[in-house]
Amino acid sequence: MQASEIKLLLEHAPFETFTIHMANGKVFLVDHPEIVAFSVDKRTLAVALPSGGFAQLDLRLATHTQPEVKTTRRRKH
Repeated sequence: MQASEIKLLLEHAPFETFTIHMANGKVFLVDHPEIVAFSVDKRTLAVALPSGGFAQLDLRLATHTQPEVKTTRRRKH
């Protein structure tokens, strides 16, 4: 996967949550554009984890991205 593909998703207005799927089956949620950072050579992406810390993703091992399904809540009257 190319860094440019991720960058387009991060710059989309309004931002939409998405997941990054890796070749080993791991999935990383990107729910805000400011929780990711590219390395200088654009081959590695750091993603902040909900539990704290960062995961470093080798973009050559990323298989695809997927928009996060929005769930709608119905208000009770």
